Amino acid sequence: MTTPPSASSGATPLVLVVGAGPVGLTAANLLGALGVRVLVVERYTATSDDAKAISLDDESLRTLQLADLDVAVYPIIVPGTGTRYFGVGGRPLVHVRGTGERRHGHPFKNHFAQPDLERVLRSALDRFPHVDVRFGTRLVELSQFPDRVWATLASGDGGRATRQIEAAYVLGCDGGRSTVREQLSAPPAPRYPSAWCGTCCARIGTSPRNRSSVRSPTPSTPCSRSGCATAAASCSATPRT
Repeated sequence: MTTPPSASSGATPLVLVVGAGPVGLTAANLLGALGVRVLVVERYTATSDDAKAISLDDESLRTLQLADLDVAVYPIIVPGTGTRYFGVGGRPLVHVRGTGERRHGHPFKNHFAQPDLERVLRSALDRFPHVDVRFGTRLVELSQFPDRVWATLASGDGGRATRQIEAAYVLGCDGGRSTVREQLSAPPAPRYPSAWCGTCCARIGTSPRNRSSVRSPTPSTPCSRSGCATAAASCSATPRT
């Protein structure tokens, strides 16, 4: 590859964020609030509809507050409810919750649905004209130089057409199957022998609680988007407190 020209100009350094999940979108909001020019790329065409993470703690909310996101996030969480974990046959395992003390100015354990959070975080980026978000765009290759990184991008649908951009920094926020990790020859993320699937049922407004389940798939309920949707649809509206 031809070495690109030096990036040591007066332009604001560009940070390339790879992955538009909660981590990547939060990072982009924090950087955007500081006036940093950011490009976010995500291989999928939209934020996720899958129920994965189910709880935000007080430190996470404090981090979101740094980017003026706490007001936007509170309507989609159930503050201070904690999280109950259940085993086989619905056997209660543990209820994780705080004492009620707001050590960081927010409740300790707060229930939420990840698709809602991702949509809020994505919408919040519209505040920043210097933050660009491109869904349906995947990272193909990274080349590091002493003062910059050269990234090759392509369409998320597997198309061959590519384009190159220069960035001062790259943040790898692209999950367990990270292309950034692969490009850096970093050790792979830990993998677990069993697949797990999470479902969330939310009734914000009429009910002050959410209910979620995290379960191991069985042959009759495979871990797929449709399987999760079926489980969520059958989730009881009776709150777990």
